Amino acid sequence: MNIQIRMLISTLSPFSLWDKFVGSEFGRTQFARRGTDKEVRPQKAGMRGIFIPACSHPDPRLWPPASHYRLHPCSRLPEGEGDKCARYLEIESVINYLLCLIPAALLILGTACTPPQTPVTDAMATTAAIADLEAAVATAELEVQRLQDFDDLENLMSIYGYYVDKSMHDDVADLFARDGVVEILGRGVYYGQDRVRQYMHNLSQAGPKAGSLFNHMPLQPVIHVAPDGQTATVRARLIVMFGILDASAQWGAGVYENDFIKEDGVWKINYLHGYQTFYTLYEDGWAKKSSAIFAPYERLPPDAPQSVAYDPYPAAFVPPFHYVNPVSGRSDYYGHPHPPPRPQ
Repeated sequence: MNIQIRMLISTLSPFSLWDKFVGSEFGRTQFARRGTDKEVRPQKAGMRGIFIPACSHPDPRLWPPASHYRLHPCSRLPEGEGDKCARYLEIESVINYLLCLIPAALLILGTACTPPQTPVTDAMATTAAIADLEAAVATAELEVQRLQDFDDLENLMSIYGYYVDKSMHDDVADLFARDGVVEILGRGVYYGQDRVRQYMHNLSQAGPKAGSLFNHMPLQPVIHVAPDGQTATVRARLIVMFGILDASAQWGAGVYENDFIKEDGVWKINYLHGYQTFYTLYEDGWAKKSSAIFAPYERLPPDAPQSVAYDPYPAAFVPPFHYVNPVSGRSDYYGHPHPPPRPQ
């Protein structure tokens, strides 16, 4: 592009136009009028014609090969006109020499303002574009992974509920991490997957039984994944329908504040903490009667007592939220569901 611009400037420059004009037949007749048949030389000795300096061009390839000065003859001048013609042409040549410097100056300015597109510049631009693209792809991959994490965690909570429904105690224990912790109601704290398994088997005979109903429904999940994608916390509401045919039936409700960990690339329960809201007989309902907090099992003592002391409904108790208010930032009932320290 710069080469084409320089060619255009050199063609339209005042000196180039002047050069073409003087070299034409019409131009010669303007400065070398015919007086007599006899050729009249300029009165100044040695002046056959006038020397007009040629412009030095920034690119010699675009300038016609010539010496530094080009001769345009003035011939057959009338008497007394030689000096006048010579002076006139000298002045004109100086003016045109100065004018021809203007395109060169503009060309230099244009070249200075437009950085050349070298292979190095192109390679740097390509490298930068690739880096931007790789960053965008990495961001998109992270967003997709976070969406997958949300699905996996919500499914894990629901799967836990379905396994508890049918007393599938080993399947429940398999959902916990190797160092997983369980704390349900006021039963106390059990550390490690093996103790979690013992706790589950202590609840009842394993497997579904005819005439037994124990629907365990985690609902309304609130999920937060840590920035590193290796831990997460989930709050969920628990609704329980419990019944033994021809014997008894109960309603139950609670809140889970659970901590999860990605172990070997798979989400697992790190700490399951179930808070008791109420348990009541079906025929009484929560308007008439509600059970006190459930005590630890004597046949399977916990490794530690319950970590948070509270009374369930009808007392007013709010299980700690693992998150602050997302709009105001308030944290009146904030508490991260970390498992309590294991006793020594």
